[in-house]
This record gives sequence, C-alpha cells and structure tokens, in this order.
Amino acid sequence: MMSWAPLSKMFKILFFSVAVLTVFPLAALDVARELGVPGKLSDLKEIKADKWLISGGNIIVKGNVHVPFGELDIYADEAVVNIENRDLEATGNLMVYSRNTTAGSVTPDELIKLQRMPGVLTTVTGISTSPLGEQKIKVSISSAKDSIRARKLSGNMISGYLEINDVAIRFRNFIA
Repeated sequence: MMSWAPLSKMFKILFFSVAVLTVFPLAALDVARELGVPGKLSDLKEIKADKWLISGGNIIVKGNVHVPFGELDIYADEAVVNIENRDLEATGNLMVYSRNTTAGSVTPDELIKLQRMPGVLTTVTGISTSPLGEQKIKVSISSAKDSIRARKLSGNMISGYLEINDVAIRFRNFIA
C-alpha cells in the first residue's frame, strides 16, 4: 500500500476538503457524517469480487469489485484494502455511489419486487407474523442517489479522507 508523506497527506486532505466544500457545500455535511464514522473490521466481509487474494496484511480483490463504505458504494476493477490500518486503493472503471437508506416492512411479494429493481439493495433485518398469519418482512432499502466516476481512489476507511483522481460528479438530488 502506498505511504503518504505528512506534508503530502495534508495537501491531499486540504485539496479534497476544498473541492468538496466548493463543489457541493450542502452535501459536504452528509459526506462528513457518512465518512466520519470509523469502519469496523466486520465491514470488510461485505467486500465482493470475482478474485480474492490475501497477502500479508492486504486484501487484494479483482474483477467486479464492490466495497461498501458507510453510505457509499465503491465499484472498481481492482482494489487493495489494508486490514490493519484500513487504507484503500481502488482503480479501473471506478464508480462511487452515495445511497439513500430507509427501513420498513413489506410483504413477501413486495420484497421480490424490490429485489428485482435495478440499483436497489435490499437487506432483510427481521420477520414478523400478525395473529391472523400475515407475514411482514422488515427490510433496509438502499438506492443510489449521487455518483462519482474517477480513475483512482486512495484513502483511509477509518478517517474517511479520500483522494479521488480525474473526477466527474453527478447529482441526482441537490438541495440548495
């Protein structure tokens, strides 16, 4: 994993912060909230990819990579995550999506419809049955709202500081 010199790291953090605050100031509060929550080691089990390799303290994944990161989903061709310090580097067809997440209860038929919707991630959190036998499934529903296309993403999953190179940003909902 690449190591940053202290001055270089401060410049990258400052550059990203200025870019975030000048490009989308109101969204910056949401991003800070989403990224400021320290990641847990158990979050690493949510990484998905075609090929996995563990070398030393690094998880190296290739092909159709998906790295969940707070309220963000990172998709890339390749990624390297350091298990100990949670440094992340992702490259190739890089897309970063922010998600809207809501919770609710649905019927089994509604769950099937939700699971078939493109861009919607559905997680079952519980099941309940009424005294009349009606089954309701408690779900967490996430859908993409904003996206970033880039060449490379480097940063730390604990601190939330990210460097994103060659960026194109798309807002689906912008509140002014």
